[in-house]
Amino acid sequence: MQAAKAGKTLPEGSVLFAEVHAARLDSDQKPVTGSDGFYVAEKLMFYTAMASGAGWGKEVPDMLRNADWNYAVFTLDKQQRPGVNQAECYACH
Repeated sequence: MQAAKAGKTLPEGSVLFAEVHAARLDSDQKPVTGSDGFYVAEKLMFYTAMASGAGWGKEVPDMLRNADWNYAVFTLDKQQRPGVNQAECYACH
Protein backbone atom coordinates (compact mmCIF):
# COMPACT_ATOMS: atom_id res chain seq x y z
CA MET A 1 0.00 0.00 0.00
CA GLN A 2 2.85 2.38 0.78
CA ALA A 3 4.31 2.03 -2.72
CA ALA A 4 0.90 2.50 -4.38
CA LYS A 5 0.06 5.57 -2.29
CA ALA A 6 3.44 7.05 -3.15
CA GLY A 7 2.91 6.39 -6.88
CA LYS A 8 5.83 3.94 -6.96
CA THR A 9 6.18 0.55 -8.63
CA LEU A 10 4.61 -2.19 -6.54
CA PRO A 11 7.20 -4.61 -5.11
CA GLU A 12 7.56 -8.26 -6.08
CA GLY A 13 5.02 -10.37 -4.21
CA SER A 14 2.28 -7.74 -4.44
CA VAL A 15 -1.28 -9.02 -4.81
CA LEU A 16 -4.28 -6.94 -5.92
CA PHE A 17 -7.74 -8.40 -5.44
CA ALA A 18 -11.09 -7.02 -6.58
CA GLU A 19 -14.74 -7.94 -6.29
CA VAL A 20 -16.65 -7.31 -9.52
CA HIS A 21 -20.30 -6.32 -9.11
CA ALA A 22 -23.10 -5.63 -11.54
CA ALA A 23 -24.41 -2.09 -11.26
CA ARG A 24 -27.87 -1.47 -9.85
CA LEU A 25 -30.25 -0.46 -12.66
CA ASP A 26 -33.09 2.05 -12.50
CA SER A 27 -36.55 1.54 -14.03
CA ASP A 28 -35.13 2.58 -17.45
CA GLN A 29 -32.39 -0.08 -17.14
CA LYS A 30 -29.68 2.56 -16.75
CA PRO A 31 -26.95 2.25 -14.09
CA VAL A 32 -27.67 4.07 -10.82
CA THR A 33 -24.91 6.35 -9.54
CA GLY A 34 -24.31 7.33 -5.94
CA SER A 35 -23.54 10.76 -4.54
CA ASP A 36 -19.86 10.06 -5.29
CA GLY A 37 -20.63 9.66 -9.01
CA PHE A 38 -19.76 5.94 -9.04
CA TYR A 39 -22.17 3.19 -9.98
CA VAL A 40 -24.05 1.63 -7.08
CA ALA A 41 -23.07 -2.03 -6.71
CA GLU A 42 -25.84 -4.59 -6.63
CA LYS A 43 -24.89 -8.19 -7.37
CA LEU A 44 -21.46 -9.75 -6.84
CA MET A 45 -20.50 -11.36 -10.17
CA PHE A 46 -16.93 -12.66 -9.75
CA TYR A 47 -13.49 -11.91 -8.31
CA THR A 48 -10.30 -10.85 -10.08
CA ALA A 49 -6.73 -10.94 -8.91
CA MET A 50 -3.34 -9.89 -10.13
CA ALA A 51 -0.08 -10.81 -8.47
CA SER A 52 3.63 -10.45 -9.14
CA GLY A 53 6.43 -12.91 -8.54
CA ALA A 54 10.01 -13.36 -9.67
CA GLY A 55 10.09 -14.83 -13.17
CA TRP A 56 6.31 -14.98 -13.55
CA GLY A 57 4.98 -14.30 -17.01
CA LYS A 58 8.02 -15.65 -18.86
CA GLU A 59 5.66 -17.61 -21.12
CA VAL A 60 3.68 -14.47 -22.01
CA PRO A 61 4.52 -12.90 -25.39
CA ASP A 62 6.62 -9.73 -25.09
CA MET A 63 3.90 -7.54 -26.62
CA LEU A 64 1.56 -8.46 -23.75
CA ARG A 65 3.91 -9.14 -20.86
CA ASN A 66 3.74 -6.77 -17.89
CA ALA A 67 6.95 -7.47 -16.05
CA ASP A 68 6.29 -10.34 -13.64
CA TRP A 69 2.51 -9.91 -13.23
CA ASN A 70 -0.04 -12.70 -13.66
CA TYR A 71 -3.84 -12.45 -13.67
CA ALA A 72 -6.77 -14.69 -12.76
CA VAL A 73 -10.56 -14.58 -12.53
CA PHE A 74 -12.44 -16.55 -9.87
CA THR A 75 -16.04 -17.68 -9.58
CA LEU A 76 -18.24 -16.94 -6.58
CA ASP A 77 -17.24 -20.42 -5.37
CA LYS A 78 -13.66 -19.08 -5.34
CA GLN A 79 -12.55 -21.45 -8.09
CA GLN A 80 -10.37 -20.21 -10.93
CA ARG A 81 -12.61 -19.58 -13.92
CA PRO A 82 -11.41 -21.59 -16.92
CA GLY A 83 -11.17 -20.18 -20.43
CA VAL A 84 -10.48 -16.58 -19.45
CA ASN A 85 -8.71 -14.58 -22.18
CA GLN A 86 -5.92 -13.08 -20.10
CA ALA A 87 -4.79 -10.98 -23.06
CA GLU A 88 -7.52 -8.53 -22.00
CA CYS A 89 -5.90 -8.29 -18.55
CA TYR A 90 -2.42 -7.80 -19.96
CA ALA A 91 -3.61 -5.21 -22.50
CA CYS A 92 -5.08 -3.00 -19.79
CA HIS A 93 -2.64 -3.48 -16.94
